[in-house]
Amino acid sequence: MLSGFSKKLKADYEPHMSEDGRVALRNLRAYFNPGKGKQSFLSDVRNNVAFHSLREIVASAYEALPPMDDLGDYLHRCIGNTLYYTTEILQYEALKQLAGVGDGAEALRLMQIDAHAQTNNFNTAIYSFVVAFCERYLKDALAALPDETETFEVRSFDDMRLSFFSELPTPQGAS
Repeated sequence: MLSGFSKKLKADYEPHMSEDGRVALRNLRAYFNPGKGKQSFLSDVRNNVAFHSLREIVASAYEALPPMDDLGDYLHRCIGNTLYYTTEILQYEALKQLAGVGDGAEALRLMQIDAHAQTNNFNTAIYSFVVAFCERYLKDALAALPDETETFEVRSFDDMRLSFFSELPTPQGAS
């Protein structure tokens, strides 16, 4: 959205978007296009760890591990009993390096903060775009909508927990 349609979005819709939407769009552009030779933390993670592991980062992550460290790979004939933990350890090491911190949990926290901020920017910008689009092309339908709002409270991400093990629902009638 920010690269392929950026010129059209900027010329045709941005002037008609809300101020919050324009600010969010500017924040997205600034975050994901920080300047020549630089990348945002989320772009670094995406391009170098999550989808495309660079040889240099993997090698550096291996070098950061203690020589006698248990990497935690457990192999078994059944795939369900096999655990490949080495990759996860290397990704934590790579995240630490990309974030410039010495702790994997801190690197994950920084990644979560960035992802949360950019998700908010994206949602605000896209909502503002949709309103501008509807005002341009769907005026009658927009005018016919009832003027009502629904507000609900969303818990903080820090307050949410998912257990590692969970009970699967039992189909009705089964025991």
